[in-house]
Amino acid sequence: MSFLTIVTVCRNEQARIEKTLDSVVKQACRDFEWIVLDGASTDGTLAILEKYKERMSILRSEPDRGIYDAMNKAIGLATGEYLLFLNGGDWLADDRVVGDYLERNLQEDVVIGDILVRYPGGREQYRPSEKIGPMYDHLYWRSLPHQSTFIRRELFLQHGLYNEQFKIIADWEFFLRAILRGGATVARWARNVAVFTHDGISASPAHRQLFCKERIRMRRMYYPWVYRFRREANEILGRTVNRMRQKLARKSDDSTTNK
Repeated sequence: MSFLTIVTVCRNEQARIEKTLDSVVKQACRDFEWIVLDGASTDGTLAILEKYKERMSILRSEPDRGIYDAMNKAIGLATGEYLLFLNGGDWLADDRVVGDYLERNLQEDVVIGDILVRYPGGREQYRPSEKIGPMYDHLYWRSLPHQSTFIRRELFLQHGLYNEQFKIIADWEFFLRAILRGGATVARWARNVAVFTHDGISASPAHRQLFCKERIRMRRMYYPWVYRFRREANEILGRTVNRMRQKLARKSDDSTTNK
C-alpha cells in the first residue's frame, strides 16, 4: 500500500489531459498509487490515456453521473493513506512535488499546499497556503484548492463521500463537513504543489447561478444566521466604502486635471 494516491478524473479533455499526465509520470519519486477514471470520453482523451497506461495503477473508462461521482468511485478504489485529486487540465508544479511531500511526512488530516491559478486571458495568481486564515472564517468565503490539498482517506470513511446533491461545490461542502463538524486537523505546507486552470464547471458563467444557489444552501447548513448576517453586512459595507473611495479619487483627479 502506498502512502499517497493521486486521483485523476476526466472527460473529453483531449486538448489538456496530456499536460496533467506528463506532470505525474515525470515525478522523480514514484512511490505513489495513481488512479485514472475517464467518464466515457467521446473525443481522443482515452487514446491519450492508453499511452500512459503502464504507469497507472488503475485506468477505467465508463459513464458516470458527473465529476463527484467519478471522484467517489476513485476513493473506493484507492489504497493510499492520503489522496490528492489532480483532475484533467491541472498539473503538478514540478517533478519534486511527491518526493518533497513524502519527505515532510506531515501527519495532519488535511495538508494544504500552495497553488498557482491561471485564468482565461493569461492572468496568474499565486495563492500561498500560509495566507489561509482560521478554517471557520476561510471556508465561509472560499473552499480549499483540492488540486494542492492532501486528504487523509480515512476522512471519507468517517464523514462520508462527496455529496452529489452539490453539482459544483461538493468538494467545498466536504471540507466543511470534515473540518468544521468532524474536527479534522489541518496543516499548511509552504510549497507550490499544483497549477489550476480556472475554467472548469464552477467558473463557467452558465453555471454561476447554480454555484450561488449551492453556496447559499451550504452556508445555511454549516453557519448560524447571526454569523452569516454579520459576514454579509461587513462585505456589503466594505464594497460600499470602496466604491465611495473610488468616486472621490476620480473626482479629485478630474478637479486636478481641470485646474
